[in-house]
Parts: sequence; structure tokens; C-alpha cells
Amino acid sequence: MLCTTGQYFNQDEYRCIDCLPGQYMPRDNHATISCWNCDQGYYQPYARSSFCYACPSGKYSSWAQAYCATCPSGYCCPGSSNKIPCSVGYWSDIGASVCVACPSGYYCPGGTDKIPCSVGYWSGSEAATCTQCLPGTYNNNTGSSSCSMCDSNHYCPGMFT
Repeated sequence: MLCTTGQYFNQDEYRCIDCLPGQYMPRDNHATISCWNCDQGYYQPYARSSFCYACPSGKYSSWAQAYCATCPSGYCCPGSSNKIPCSVGYWSDIGASVCVACPSGYYCPGGTDKIPCSVGYWSGSEAATCTQCLPGTYNNNTGSSSCSMCDSNHYCPGMFT
């Protein structure tokens, strides 16, 4: 018996069986006794299929999946089998295909959070932590990318005034 694409031959029942979602069979056959699973980074939502689709950017999948999952925040998914964690100094939102550099005035310990620097602290871009203002400098705002010089005749121990 010859099975068509998207089917495999069940020897016990001596009949062709449709491949399930997440599986495929690319050719007519009579000897294959199971469908092939979609590889990581690929998916197939329909039964009786002859191929698998590649996951788009911002999504990922493991083996034999009917759908790709949306990339969680704190990870990037360039359209592959893996979700890649964001490095320290970078962050991402849900469905991201790339991790984004932490902006000045914020720190990113790695992952989902882009946290503004507290009053008396500052940061440049890609910062993993905020830096305290040095003595003789200050800032009074959260999310600062620099500290200001202390006015003459004022004492600034660092941090804020």
C-alpha cells in the first residue's frame, strides 16, 4: 500500500494514518512507519502535512510543535528553536526578536527590567547598575544620565541635595 505525503503506514492496522499537527511526511511512501517531527524552530498547525514552517522572529518552538510560542520578556527569539536570555545591560519586552541596550539613566540587571536610577545616582547606556554621584556633584531626579557640579558655597556629599 502506498501512502501519500502527510501520511505514514501503520503496519498493525495495515493502513495509512495522517500525520498529526507538529509532524510531517515529505514524500509518498510505503515503508515509513511513523511521521517525522518538526525540528526545533519549526511548526506545523495542520494534520496530513508534507512540510513544517519556520518560526518567525519573536517566536520559538521545541520539537514537534503545532505552533510557535511568543518569546517571553527578558529573552530574544530571532526565529529559532531557542529563547536567548538578555545579557546584563540589556532588556526585552514580550515577543522581542532582539534584546535592547539599556538606555542612559536606567540599569538593566538582565532580562525584563529597565529600572530608572534613583535620585543621587546615574548611568550611561548598557548599565548593569547605577553609579552614585561623587562628592561635589548631585542630581535630584530619577533616571539621570549624569550628575551636576555642586554650586559654589554649597556642600554636596554626593547623591542629592
